[in-house]
Amino acid sequence: MAGPQKLPRLLCVLVFVSVINVNHFGNQTSSPPTGKVATAAAKKLSTPLLAIVEQYRTSGNRSVQDKRGEVDIDAKGNVLVDLRAQVTEELLMVIQAAGGTVISKFPAYESIRARIPIDKMESIAERPEVKFIRPAERAITRPGSR
Repeated sequence: MAGPQKLPRLLCVLVFVSVINVNHFGNQTSSPPTGKVATAAAKKLSTPLLAIVEQYRTSGNRSVQDKRGEVDIDAKGNVLVDLRAQVTEELLMVIQAAGGTVISKFPAYESIRARIPIDKMESIAERPEVKFIRPAERAITRPGSR
């Protein structure tokens, strides 16, 4: 009859552990980490671009560098990107108004290549016609091919 005698003791232990968990963990509030890119637009930015935006935000200057070499950043702080988006005249004007330059656009493929200032990346990503932004793909050539 050891099983029935241990049941009340087990219940006491479970209640005690539950009270400790509620008192300790229930009073904690979760707030987003400071300085982190935590917007809906961030979901539309690739990981390397998120890192660049975060570095720009925390450093407070335009001398942002991509440590992995995945992102093409010019001396003015503009990033060469490929946008997957519904190509509209309004979006193209928004990119230019933000200080960006549209290099090419292919409406049939929902594709735009542009140089966009780092500090405007999130505001452009917030646009409803934008689906995703990533660093521009680089051309790969093989020696000896024509």
